[in-house]
Amino acid sequence: MKKITLILLFLCAAFALNAQQKQSALVGIAKFTGSSVTEQVPCSYKSIAQFTENGYAIANKAGKVGIIDNTGALIVPIIYDKIYQFDSESLLAVTQTGKQCKVVGKGGKTILPLIPIMGNGSSAYTLYPSEKLITGIKSGVYVYKYTGEQFKPTGFEGVYFVRNGMVGVRRKANGKSQFGVYNSSTGALILPFSSLYSSIESKKGFKDAIIVSKGGNYSSKSGLINKQGKLIVNYIYTEPYMWDEGGALLSLYKQHVMGQNGAIDDKGKVVIPFQFNTIRYHSDDAYKVQAKNEKYGLYNEKGEIVVPCNYDDIAQYSPKWGVTIVKKGDKFFVFANAGTELTAKGMELTEQGYDKIGGFNTNGFSPAIRNSKAGLVDKDGREVIPFNYEDIGYPDSGAIPIKNNGTWSLYSQSEKPQKLIAGDFQSVFNINNGLFGVVQNNKVAIVNSKGEFLTKHIYTNVLPMVQGSDAIRVVK
Repeated sequence: MKKITLILLFLCAAFALNAQQKQSALVGIAKFTGSSVTEQVPCSYKSIAQFTENGYAIANKAGKVGIIDNTGALIVPIIYDKIYQFDSESLLAVTQTGKQCKVVGKGGKTILPLIPIMGNGSSAYTLYPSEKLITGIKSGVYVYKYTGEQFKPTGFEGVYFVRNGMVGVRRKANGKSQFGVYNSSTGALILPFSSLYSSIESKKGFKDAIIVSKGGNYSSKSGLINKQGKLIVNYIYTEPYMWDEGGALLSLYKQHVMGQNGAIDDKGKVVIPFQFNTIRYHSDDAYKVQAKNEKYGLYNEKGEIVVPCNYDDIAQYSPKWGVTIVKKGDKFFVFANAGTELTAKGMELTEQGYDKIGGFNTNGFSPAIRNSKAGLVDKDGREVIPFNYEDIGYPDSGAIPIKNNGTWSLYSQSEKPQKLIAGDFQSVFNINNGLFGVVQNNKVAIVNSKGEFLTKHIYTNVLPMVQGSDAIRVVK
């Protein structure tokens, strides 16, 4: 049998029925091989956080935190009050002890000494090892290179961003706050310091421009300055939306009114016209827009209409499968994308809508509900499993969780599903990589896609460590 590594979160302390008597949970790590579980780390952790794709996690022991890998090996000593961020490749961590911050590397080696945290220590500045820069504060803000070498000049009030090859900072001069931007590689000043700016920002994906604002509150206006320090867009916009993690466009308004939202690129070119109520990044380089009639559609980063504003919502846009799930009224429909544009002329894959639809997974399947009955459909609109059931999960390795007659079980993925496990259960749910959780009497057992029990009902929860990985977290 394939060797599967599990992160086993043993909640070793007993739980009393009275919540006031509930003891603290302790967490350990175990490896699952074949049908046996071997504990690798004693149950001594208060918690273990979600693991990164590279197999590292923040672990808490007696109120102090450090970093471990998915074998339980200690990467950063568990001696800190808080770890704000760490990068799984460089294994750098910005940590806090009281109001002191320290930067450590693999094995806990100190890269930077303790330096005071500004304010109450409730927030920290962002660590960007890919830019080989980190930030800390010592009588003002200092910026350090990855090696611990201090970035010049220093003594800032605040660091606003370290992104896209730039460092945006604030300093105090003549009793006034001034904003400026440096080149993070050369230290050259890109944007000279000025007290005329009310804020400076840099957006992920918006690589070649700084978003600069003047004025305060609702009188604030924003423009763009390029990396050469040249103003390329005058101060004519309002409310730049900085929270979209994906996408190369910036959503903003011409006026503080609905129907004036548009999007520009980092050269200042208007890509999506200023005629929408809202514009937000959706997925796959597409932006969901709401028109003045409150209907939704999609634009791509070239400014082309991908989905016209005819729908009450856009649930999923999948160029990979060539389909889009839209909502019309209280029903969901699946359409085939016709080139870059989905129109009413495109082939509608579902003649009648769904009450609910989960969205197509990496294998092109989606559970759906129609007329209060659940079934499974594929990316081509075909019913893989008829709508005869109370609820249904996602298929994995030829098996699928199905609820029927009030109980769950694991079934074969076929037009006429057959039970793979004898008996009925409270719940059956997907874990990953052909593993499923089976719940009985509020306890979870792990089974494979053949319906073979790999553990007894001894856990209270099972979670993937990272989607698609072989590792999972198990709560006992």
